[in-house]
Amino acid sequence: MSMKYGTVHTIWANAGLDFTSIMKANVKAIILAGVYTLQSNRSRFKKYEVSAICPLCIADIEDTEHSPLQCSSTDTVRRPFITKLRTLLCDIDHEIENLVFSNKSVLLKVILDVSSPQISISIQAILLMEKIEAISTGVVYALHHRRCAKLDLASS
Repeated sequence: MSMKYGTVHTIWANAGLDFTSIMKANVKAIILAGVYTLQSNRSRFKKYEVSAICPLCIADIEDTEHSPLQCSSTDTVRRPFITKLRTLLCDIDHEIENLVFSNKSVLLKVILDVSSPQISISIQAILLMEKIEAISTGVVYALHHRRCAKLDLASS
């Protein structure tokens, strides 16, 4: 996360003032800050006595890439948001859409932090950033909510 002193991150600049919008932005900020507890984190903290395998799909290590992009258990939640993002980018510029969706690390960056210096400046046009931020915050929160529900966590 790259920030300049005195600036507000796009997560907060585009969050609404209602409780739900703030909750969604908060979950995304926690993930972006690297303090959202996934199985890979729990495994490391517990000296590998706890499995790093995703408890939802039981197919791969649950890390910051698996959770928002690959977990088959949350595919039905993720798909509509990804479709919306793809359509938005394709409508703006087909080359940008190809750039983002041909590289998982770029897609992950766009979802987690569209204001990142590694993201193409053409994606960072103000109006486009606001739309991407709304879509990406929605998907991150929806995935978090599904994860909490499936794992029966009280703080969803």
